[in-house]
Amino acid sequence: MKKPLVIIIAAVAVVGLAAFLLLKDKPVNNAPEEAANTGISEEPGQPAEARGDKLVFIDNYAYSPQEIIISIGETVTWTNNSQVRHDITSDTGNELGSKLLSQGDSYSHTFNEAGEYDYHCTPHPFMKAKIIVQ
Repeated sequence: MKKPLVIIIAAVAVVGLAAFLLLKDKPVNNAPEEAANTGISEEPGQPAEARGDKLVFIDNYAYSPQEIIISIGETVTWTNNSQVRHDITSDTGNELGSKLLSQGDSYSHTFNEAGEYDYHCTPHPFMKAKIIVQ
């Protein structure tokens, strides 16, 4: 009697894993369409690397790097490499507030005051990171 139960549990696990793998990159339907889009400092025609921006990439439901240290006046540019839409939203205050970024979209912000800026992705609140401005 134990053998059929083990087979059923294994089958349910395989189906669950398959469903997870198929749905893991699907956007969250209850996510807000856009957040306030403040602090953008994009310069058309000039890539972030050429401007000397610090770069953060969004991939696999994570910001990378998750913590960076910059100087006052430096700009951070986030680029979404994921097929899922993500944003950059301050944990407290409104320093950071991007729209939802589609794959390939970027958001830049110049930090003019020292401090620690914790942020997250609104549709995926487990995605967290920090900018330390010295």
